[in-house]
Amino acid sequence: MSTSDYLQTLGHHLDEAWERRYGPVSRRPRGRRLRVVKLAAVPAVVAAAALVALTRSSGPGALDAARAAVGSFPAGTIVHFTSVTHDPSGAISGRTELWGATSPPYAFRSIIRDDDGTMIEQGASGDAMTQYDPAGVVYVRTLAGGIAEGTRPADFAESADQIRADLADGTARDVGEVSVGGTKLHRFVVSPSGGGTCTYDVQPETYYGVAMTCAGLPTGSIAERWDYLPRSGNETLLSVTAQHPGARVETAPMRSCGQEKHTAHTPPCVVNAPGA
Repeated sequence: MSTSDYLQTLGHHLDEAWERRYGPVSRRPRGRRLRVVKLAAVPAVVAAAALVALTRSSGPGALDAARAAVGSFPAGTIVHFTSVTHDPSGAISGRTELWGATSPPYAFRSIIRDDDGTMIEQGASGDAMTQYDPAGVVYVRTLAGGIAEGTRPADFAESADQIRADLADGTARDVGEVSVGGTKLHRFVVSPSGGGTCTYDVQPETYYGVAMTCAGLPTGSIAERWDYLPRSGNETLLSVTAQHPGARVETAPMRSCGQEKHTAHTPPCVVNAPGA
């Protein structure tokens, strides 16, 4: 498991994650980029195209199967992802929580808490991006032509790529089946080159990820978890508006914005890259 780069992926620093993903302003790709994308740089849901039948095994075969299943989730569900990071002193340095649909119509809602106390709650569905303002407002901003974040699975590719790399590392070890709270899981252990130990638990039958826990890293520790909920009956988990029924809803077209730091009181907006 990587150190500072991985913490950026978890949303440890919102601005640094934005710069890491798109680079300095002068090098950002042409075209419009949503200001909210920097908040979605945390690990995000990648929907499975199909359920791959994987048999339970141990050794290199199990490592290969687990690596192939990384980023795949059951269709027709909502993935509830949580992540908590601690610095070397044990203090909480960041929290991330995300609910993402694995099948159309796609939608997601995320809450990111940074180490400085910043908390931003956002969501996307169709052509609308939403954000909760603690002043009692839900901003709804629409963009002509649809918003990518609301019309496709949320992008968790960075996290998936990192886990695949960890499982392909020569230090990865298959522990086999373990019991956690009475639930049978298949466990793998990784020893990052910078120090520390990571355990990755998956469902034995499908190899879908359940939990990743790292301790003793130079940056502290990380605990991630993926829970799979039936979409039916849980749709409100994907909606910022539904989570704040007493808030005033303010609807407007998506506007362009400058390079000021995004806060919970800043409505979603679009950053235009130079030359776009």
